[in-house]
Amino acid sequence: MRKIVFFLLVMLFSLMLLEENISVLALEQDQGSITLSWSKQSYYQGDDGALAITFSSQSPDELKVEMIEIKFNWTTTQETITIDLSDNPIGIPSNDENTFDPILFQVPQNATEGFQDVIIRIEGIQHGLWWYDFEWTSLPSKIEVKIDFQQLYSELNLQTTNKLDEALDADYQIQEAKDFLDNATLEYNLATSLANQRRWQEAVSHLQQSQEYLDQAQEIEQQLSVDELTSAVATIIVLVIIGLIVSIVLGRKSKN
Repeated sequence: MRKIVFFLLVMLFSLMLLEENISVLALEQDQGSITLSWSKQSYYQGDDGALAITFSSQSPDELKVEMIEIKFNWTTTQETITIDLSDNPIGIPSNDENTFDPILFQVPQNATEGFQDVIIRIEGIQHGLWWYDFEWTSLPSKIEVKIDFQQLYSELNLQTTNKLDEALDADYQIQEAKDFLDNATLEYNLATSLANQRRWQEAVSHLQQSQEYLDQAQEIEQQLSVDELTSAVATIIVLVIIGLIVSIVLGRKSKN
């Protein structure tokens, strides 16, 4: 009886030691790495996005991933997206990798401009002497957030640049149109300077003013074209009438 009890105690002690060894064998930080593939290089406030995660295992054991957790630090708010794979774990052989299906997210409207941290946490089971739980957390990655006025500036800047180039190539003749074009150029340069200081809202305002000046310059110059055309038409009509009169007069003289 004593031998049986002693044997059971030895077995229990061995299991405790084995459990400690298993915890040591759990997935270490350097036994995993991730590659993040974003749907865009940067995102504006309110943008929808997608993130594909490739997890590379350097573990000698097979892994089965049961949960992926993505923690976005938007500075003003934090958001955690959890993907539950426990019903259908994703197997990753030893020293292999897997790219998971893209995960959708949305940047909050109040997210702070700049590069924000993203941390990936993976849970699952690891096949050592038997299957046991593991958890692995990545080092912070970065996602770039741009504010709405920055997006609006980018759109307006392209439009204004094209309109300004067209106006300069048009070689306006009316002085008032030239003055408006000069004002538009000054406003555009000021907007560019403010954008370099990341003062997006003010930069947008000056781009809008630049476009107004360009529209006014074009309108004035087009009015000159209309006036010139009207004058040319009137001249042609007068010449035609004079020609008819001369023809009639000469025709009567020839009859006489």
